[in-house]
Amino acid sequence: MTNPDMAHLSLFTGGGGEEWGVKLLNWTTIGYVEIDDYCQRVIRQRILDGYFNEAPIFSDIRAFIDSGCAELYRGITDVLTAGFPCQPFSVAGKQAGEGKFHKLNFGHHIRQTTIVHLF
Repeated sequence: MTNPDMAHLSLFTGGGGEEWGVKLLNWTTIGYVEIDDYCQRVIRQRILDGYFNEAPIFSDIRAFIDSGCAELYRGITDVLTAGFPCQPFSVAGKQAGEGKFHKLNFGHHIRQTTIVHLF
């Protein structure tokens, strides 16, 4: 059973794998945050193709939070998804491994969320 009235905010969207699931659930994505230029282009193309919902694409999670944009989504976001930060591990990246993972400061980026249900 799906709830088509769910508003979804996607952090660390990547190429949009989670968005396929969101689409199947009939949820509406209301924003994307992805720093990688290529992934942003993929998201834009999927929006144009009609596969993803039209919504703003923000490039940097720190700017998204510090500029107050994240605050605009408070109270209107039902579901927040966050892709795993893959830069230290991806074969497309520098493959720095776990030693660099702590520098991503993942917890800092989602500190403003209020967890209602955690899956």
